[in-house]
Amino acid sequence: MIEASNLVFAYGATAVLRGISLRVPEGEVTALVGPSGSGKSTLLGVLSGDLPGFEGTVVIDGTPVDGKERPPGLARVYQDYRLVPFINAHANVSLAIELRERLSPQEIGERAERELKAVGLSGRTGNLPIHLSGGEQQRVAIARATATRPRYLLADEPTGSLDADNSVQIADSSSKSHVRE
Repeated sequence: MIEASNLVFAYGATAVLRGISLRVPEGEVTALVGPSGSGKSTLLGVLSGDLPGFEGTVVIDGTPVDGKERPPGLARVYQDYRLVPFINAHANVSLAIELRERLSPQEIGERAERELKAVGLSGRTGNLPIHLSGGEQQRVAIARATATRPRYLLADEPTGSLDADNSVQIADSSSKSHVRE
């Protein structure tokens, strides 16, 4: 369960979050909706531990989030993808798995392949991010996040760069194939 209460966060003198509270049970899909600049990305940053210096409390599965490190069992898809530019799509996904799990190189490679296939990129695994379209980069970022089998996935506009067909494919594959092993 993700629980947040009375969250307050400001960039300098500009308050972005003011007394936000929420509760999201494991397995529930929750969407944050609001106009640009309303604090959706900031809220995801606080919940994921990426933005320290907030007031209030965030607790994920009983573990307080302090903004010093990513809570266990949580992955994030960023609006700007944050792919490592000098390694290919397969290596971007493999790196996330390697940093989070103790698997053999073969198991890591096989899982990365499955995740990239699930997002429709099996033919582009050897491409560097610069040689992928924005939508393809976004799908690599999604594959990277889901490859670690997180209990919670925080996704910031995860289909913003995708066409309608790929958006449906991503939503379908995320809900079916990314069950924890």
